[in-house]
Amino acid sequence: MARKLTQADFVKTALRLPPELHARVHESAEANGRTYNAELIARLEQSFIPPPSVGTSDDDLIKKFHALVNPALVEMARIENETRKELALKGVPQADIDAAMAVKVDPAELQKKRAGKGSKKP
Repeated sequence: MARKLTQADFVKTALRLPPELHARVHESAEANGRTYNAELIARLEQSFIPPPSVGTSDDDLIKKFHALVNPALVEMARIENETRKELALKGVPQADIDAAMAVKVDPAELQKKRAGKGSKKP
């Protein structure tokens, strides 16, 4: 079990703030469910966390991006291929499958629309 913090665990310091900033910190503390002191500590600690891209080259960022995105793209392609196979097995014409995949519409709806157009007479 973690030991409870006491006043001895902190250094007392005086801080001069403009009244508007003081009020904003109090409002933020209340909104975040923290004490005024806890809000100041949280904000100060956050300011020392370096941004993720500090010291990272553009090439490294691109590699990280591809490492995150590529698996999703592979999965999307797999799902599209499976869907194409299932639709072909159900007898949906290849042109309808291609059109549906290109514009992301339901192939059955596309077939209904085409069937409706074919029955109309000019």
